[in-house]
Amino acid sequence: MTDQPLLYTVPQVTRLLNLGRSRVYELIRTGALPSVTIGHSRRITITAVRDFVMALKPDSEPANQPPNTAGNPTTNPLLHNSESCRPHGPISR
Repeated sequence: MTDQPLLYTVPQVTRLLNLGRSRVYELIRTGALPSVTIGHSRRITITAVRDFVMALKPDSEPANQPPNTAGNPTTNPLLHNSESCRPHGPISR
């Protein structure tokens, strides 16, 4: 089993996606970022985070710029499922 958590808190997802708390809650509210509630705790699966990022459409990029590979599982360790290519460990506060 991997050291990567299966469920993330909203503050952890804000750091993973580099978004504000209000924006993450808005994404949850609109269904763009599915979440689960366990008791009074809101959690987001890593699969939901990956799916959200993969569904993003890049803005128009200038012709002389290389393509954005942030959503590519082979170049972004957060999106890669292989154990050999994991994020840099658990998120700390």
